Amino acid sequence: EFTHFSYDDDHQLHFDDRSIRYYYPPNIGADLSRGFETFQKQDDSIDAHAHDLLKSIVNFEQKSGTECKADIVTWRGMITK
Repeated sequence: EFTHFSYDDDHQLHFDDRSIRYYYPPNIGADLSRGFETFQKQDDSIDAHAHDLLKSIVNFEQKSGTECKADIVTWRGMITK
Protein backbone atom coordinates (compact mmCIF):
# COMPACT_ATOMS: atom_id res chain seq x y z
CA GLU A 1 0.00 0.00 0.00
CA PHE A 2 1.60 3.25 -1.07
CA THR A 3 -1.18 5.80 -1.59
CA HIS A 4 -4.86 6.52 -1.09
CA PHE A 5 -7.47 8.70 -2.67
CA SER A 6 -10.92 9.62 -1.43
CA TYR A 7 -13.97 11.57 -2.41
CA ASP A 8 -15.65 13.95 0.02
CA ASP A 9 -19.41 14.58 0.32
CA ASP A 10 -19.26 16.89 -2.71
CA HIS A 11 -17.41 14.21 -4.71
CA GLN A 12 -14.17 16.21 -4.74
CA LEU A 13 -10.97 14.20 -5.06
CA HIS A 14 -8.48 14.14 -2.17
CA PHE A 15 -5.18 12.26 -2.03
CA ASP A 16 -5.71 10.83 1.45
CA ASP A 17 -7.75 8.18 3.28
CA ARG A 18 -10.50 10.40 4.73
CA SER A 19 -13.28 8.26 3.23
CA ILE A 20 -12.05 4.83 4.31
CA ARG A 21 -14.74 3.06 6.31
CA TYR A 22 -15.15 -0.42 7.69
CA TYR A 23 -17.72 -2.68 6.08
CA TYR A 24 -20.31 -4.11 8.41
CA PRO A 25 -22.62 -6.68 6.85
CA PRO A 26 -26.31 -5.92 7.37
CA ASN A 27 -28.29 -7.88 9.91
CA ILE A 28 -30.65 -10.51 8.55
CA GLY A 29 -34.00 -8.79 7.99
CA ALA A 30 -32.41 -5.32 7.68
CA ASP A 31 -34.56 -2.54 6.20
CA LEU A 32 -32.93 -2.02 2.79
CA SER A 33 -34.89 1.23 2.33
CA ARG A 34 -33.17 2.84 5.31
CA GLY A 35 -31.18 5.88 4.19
CA PHE A 36 -32.83 6.01 0.76
CA GLU A 37 -34.33 9.44 1.44
CA THR A 38 -30.88 10.93 2.09
CA PHE A 39 -29.08 9.15 -0.77
CA GLN A 40 -27.19 11.56 -3.07
CA LYS A 41 -26.81 10.16 -6.57
CA GLN A 42 -23.60 11.20 -8.31
CA ASP A 43 -23.35 11.94 -12.02
CA ASP A 44 -22.50 8.52 -13.41
CA SER A 45 -22.07 9.79 -16.98
CA ILE A 46 -18.49 10.64 -15.99
CA ASP A 47 -16.41 7.60 -15.02
CA ALA A 48 -13.65 9.32 -13.05
CA HIS A 49 -12.57 6.39 -10.88
CA ALA A 50 -9.86 4.99 -13.16
CA HIS A 51 -8.63 8.51 -13.97
CA ASP A 52 -8.48 9.42 -10.28
CA LEU A 53 -6.64 6.19 -9.48
CA LEU A 54 -4.01 7.16 -12.04
CA LYS A 55 -3.93 10.74 -10.69
CA SER A 56 -3.21 9.34 -7.22
CA ILE A 57 -0.25 7.38 -8.60
CA VAL A 58 1.08 10.47 -10.39
CA ASN A 59 0.61 12.49 -7.18
CA PHE A 60 2.57 9.86 -5.23
CA GLU A 61 5.40 9.89 -7.77
CA GLN A 62 5.59 13.69 -7.75
CA LYS A 63 5.64 13.89 -3.96
CA SER A 64 8.09 11.04 -3.43
CA GLY A 65 10.30 11.72 -6.44
CA THR A 66 10.34 8.01 -7.27
CA GLU A 67 8.65 5.90 -9.89
CA CYS A 68 5.83 3.71 -8.61
CA LYS A 69 6.23 0.07 -9.57
CA ALA A 70 3.20 -1.72 -8.18
CA ASP A 71 0.36 -4.04 -9.02
CA ILE A 72 -3.08 -2.50 -8.55
CA VAL A 73 -5.78 -4.04 -6.41
CA THR A 74 -9.18 -2.37 -6.51
CA TRP A 75 -12.84 -3.17 -6.02
CA ARG A 76 -14.76 -4.93 -8.75
CA GLY A 77 -16.77 -1.98 -10.11
CA MET A 78 -14.00 0.59 -10.28
CA ILE A 79 -12.51 -0.25 -13.66
CA THR A 80 -15.48 -1.06 -15.88
CA LYS A 81 -16.99 -0.04 -19.21
